[in-house]
Amino acid sequence: HMFTYERLESLSITSAIYLCDTCRQLADDAVVRGQLMQEMILKTMLDAWVVYMEDPQIAPHMALMASAFAYHADTHEEFVLQGGVRLVIELYSRSPVEHVRLCCLLTLLYLAETEHARKCIAQERGIMTLLTACENETHIDLVTNALKALIPFASSDDYRPELGQEGAIDTFASFLFSEQLTLQQLGAFLLQNVLELRANRRIFLGLAKEKQCEEDYLEPLMRFLPKVNKGPPKRIIRMKKDKKDNKKKDEDSNLGPHDPFILRTSIHCIALLSLEHSEEAQEKFLDLSLPPKFYDLFYSESIDKSSGEAILLFFANCLHTSKDLQTRFMKGIEVIPMLLAARDMDFSAHTITRSLSALLSIARVPDFRRMVVGQLDLIMASVNSNLSLNERDEDFYCAAAVHCALLCELARASTEFHEKMAKAGVVEAFLVFMTVAGKGVNDEMCIELLMSAIFGIAALVSSPKTGEQCMASLLFPATRLQLFMSLLRLPATDINGTYYTGTIGIRTLQRTAAPEITPEELQVG
Repeated sequence: HMFTYERLESLSITSAIYLCDTCRQLADDAVVRGQLMQEMILKTMLDAWVVYMEDPQIAPHMALMASAFAYHADTHEEFVLQGGVRLVIELYSRSPVEHVRLCCLLTLLYLAETEHARKCIAQERGIMTLLTACENETHIDLVTNALKALIPFASSDDYRPELGQEGAIDTFASFLFSEQLTLQQLGAFLLQNVLELRANRRIFLGLAKEKQCEEDYLEPLMRFLPKVNKGPPKRIIRMKKDKKDNKKKDEDSNLGPHDPFILRTSIHCIALLSLEHSEEAQEKFLDLSLPPKFYDLFYSESIDKSSGEAILLFFANCLHTSKDLQTRFMKGIEVIPMLLAARDMDFSAHTITRSLSALLSIARVPDFRRMVVGQLDLIMASVNSNLSLNERDEDFYCAAAVHCALLCELARASTEFHEKMAKAGVVEAFLVFMTVAGKGVNDEMCIELLMSAIFGIAALVSSPKTGEQCMASLLFPATRLQLFMSLLRLPATDINGTYYTGTIGIRTLQRTAAPEITPEELQVG
């Protein structure tokens, strides 16, 4: 009876305020809360109190009541359907009172946890309201809650394009300059999430024509990378002073002053930016001396596994470039052993394949081949480790395609390498690749393995230095020669069909040659 339209319309402004406060208290009871929402309490109030909604007296009470209901996830659906999102955004826009605006931002923060509520917030231009709050509010609580409310949007592919076009990159990056650690952390985390989208990365790097950042934020982002202290570790110095002193464990780190969370998000942001294979962006990385800083951090033993993997992906992405830039990226640091360490460090299959692809890209430059051959033992260990896997899925064939192409590249490069390759058992590895090539993930022929293996074997057995030794490996036992000869019986139509249809291995090698192509663009049905 109390919440009928006629009854609410007849209330005075004072009575309306008391009713809002009463409902706020009742919102804590699940049964009563559910019954009130079923009675369309919010919708009825909005219809009956059209005039009161303009009154600044009721705004604090309405905003507090709305946040009390939105705090409970079971009310979100009805809250959205009854127009609660529009009410909250209008209250925020009209009210000069910080308490009212804080309640409105808290309401949006609670609602953003639910997918259908996020859609409604986006439709009501709530994302722009939250971004405006981040830029214009002066009270730290209001800014913090606005940033937190944007996290679900920044984490979703559905809203990242809108955030990029609405200037969210500038908004989030501006908090890198904040003196408040909490705001720095939230800004860096949100920035990392929006940079998951390629269009946003291009905006950040100044490569997009339709949208530009207000300034270059790459250097401010790099300021969060701490200096790696060289020389005797501090823990050894402490032990010399007092062997029993084991208190300040954080001093065991050989990194300079830093916040671990911001360090991790900064590393991931830069690794995401490296996905844009632009020489202009790579020049920026080099001008800021980023490669040696990342190299020192990788081997500092003071960062977490995900940060180490992000650094390795940064190098793997950047080394798919021209010879001149490769030279500058590898200057003064041993990148090749680093690329080959991905499997030993138990990184993801994508990281392993991308690192091997970068190694193949390096090996295709004549000046760098001797460096690559110098790590042949590590390369063969990686090859044997992959071939010994029991599960032969897409990741297996991706790595196998790059391994086989890499060994073929080295075998055909120069006869100077043949003796070392013969001793390392490269011919035997090529024969295993040929065996594997007969049946891919979808029972297709892996033509990329066959072609690389045949060309590699042909180069080794015709070598003036080690040709006889390699031929012996091919002839004995006789089953190896039978395998090689069986390729003559493969129908040409099957070979051509497989080549033009494409396999997972071919797509991997295509991305090595043209790294700007995304996996989605190469995907075939």
